[in-house]
Amino acid sequence: VVAKLIKVNDRSSMTALEVTAGGKLFNVVVDTEDTGKQLLQKGDLRRRITIIPLNKIQSHVVPSKVQQATVRLVGKGNAELALSLVGYSEELKNAMEFVFGSTFVCKTTDVAKEVAFNREIRTPTVTLEGDIFQPSGLLTGGSRKGGGDLLRQLHDLAEAETKLQVHQKRFYEIEAKIKELQPLQKKFTDMKAQLELKMYDLSLFLKRAEQNEHHKLGEAVKKLEEEFEEMRSQIKEKEGCYKNCADTVSTLEKSIKDHDKNREGRLKDLEKNIKTIKARIQ
Repeated sequence: VVAKLIKVNDRSSMTALEVTAGGKLFNVVVDTEDTGKQLLQKGDLRRRITIIPLNKIQSHVVPSKVQQATVRLVGKGNAELALSLVGYSEELKNAMEFVFGSTFVCKTTDVAKEVAFNREIRTPTVTLEGDIFQPSGLLTGGSRKGGGDLLRQLHDLAEAETKLQVHQKRFYEIEAKIKELQPLQKKFTDMKAQLELKMYDLSLFLKRAEQNEHHKLGEAVKKLEEEFEEMRSQIKEKEGCYKNCADTVSTLEKSIKDHDKNREGRLKDLEKNIKTIKARIQ
C-alpha cells in the first residue's frame, strides 16, 4: 500500500500529508493492470481495495510555473508541494505524483488561504494541522484526534524494520564468524586441555623434585653429622693421647731432675769412699 511505500522527511508534516492523501494512502500499487486484475480475481481479498497500476495511472502534478508563482507569493518554504515532502523509489514516481502531486502543504492558515484562492495559483492547500482549502472556496477543518498517527506509526515501523534489518545483518555476520571460528574453538579447547594436563604433570614433577631435593639434603646433613661426630671422637682421642704424652713428659722431666740430684749425692759418696780407701792403702 502507498502508506508503506513512502518515507516522510519531516515529522511535523505527517498530519498534512495524511490529509492530502486521504484514502489513497491505502491504495495498492502494482506494476501493471494485469497484475491488478489477477490480484482482484485470485488474491482472496477480504475487503474492497483500490489498485494503482504504474503503467496506466495518470497523475496531475502542479505545473512548475504555478510552483514558482507560489514561491513569489508567500516565499520559499512556506508552501511546499506535498510530493516534495515524501521519499520514495523512482519506480513509484507515477503513483506518488497521483497521490501527492496536486496539493500544497502550508505552514500557516493565512498562507494556505492565500495560495488556494490566488487566481494565478488556484491549487488545493493543507495546513500542518490538517485544515483543507479548496480553490472553489470549500474549507474542511476542525478536530482531528490522532491526526498523522498512521504515518507516524508507519514511519516508526519503517525505522524499526530498518534497524531490525541492520541488526539481522549484523547477527548473520556474527553467526557466520562463529561458524568460521568453531574449528578454531575446538582446536583451542583441545590445546587448552593439553596445556592443563601438561601443567598438572609439571606440578607433579616439581613436587617430586622438591621431595627428592629434600631427601638428598637430609641425607647430606645426616652424613655431615656422622662425619662431625667421628671428628669429635677423634679429637677426644687425640686430646687423651696428648694428655698421656704430657703426663709422660712431666714424669720424665721429674725423673731427670731427681736423677740429677741423686747423681751429685752419689758422686760425693764415691769421693768419700775413694778417700777412705786411699787412707787405708797408705
